Amino acid sequence: GQNAQPSTQANTAESIVNLIVFNTGSQGSIVSGLHIKDSANDQSILNSRAQFYNTNNVTLSRCEIEPALASNDGGGEALYFSNSSNITVEQCDILCPVPILRLSSSTSVMISNNLFFNFTNPWAEGFDFQRGNDVNSSYTFKNNTVYARFGGVFDGAQCQLFENNIILTVD
Repeated sequence: GQNAQPSTQANTAESIVNLIVFNTGSQGSIVSGLHIKDSANDQSILNSRAQFYNTNNVTLSRCEIEPALASNDGGGEALYFSNSSNITVEQCDILCPVPILRLSSSTSVMISNNLFFNFTNPWAEGFDFQRGNDVNSSYTFKNNTVYARFGGVFDGAQCQLFENNIILTVD
């Protein structure tokens, strides 16, 4: 009753974090409505992304992710998976560098119903959906919209299913 009307939240400002890491013990977690952004503007390649390590059954939904562009090779990935399974990233807006994601020994990763933007990377020569060729990983990229600047290289290594996506390119 001490909070201002509607008395449901002490602070009505959006929740912004630099980085979110799901690690051992985070199994079954659901995070929704978070803004992941390099608020310090230090352009750290390790900041402003979602990371999943040694976990499973995690859902990240309705978030806004703005990874830093730390170098001319495109900076860090918006999503990083290591030794994880049954991870869902859905209904997020992701202002992404190249590449979108990196998998390392991760399976059953579902990337669906997201909106990806990349207009800011002047070095973009391609659009990597999965950096590297980890044969122990697999993911599904489904029902997403990608609106980006890229010159033709389109790498979807270890993509198990690439279905019903809209890809729009700009010069």
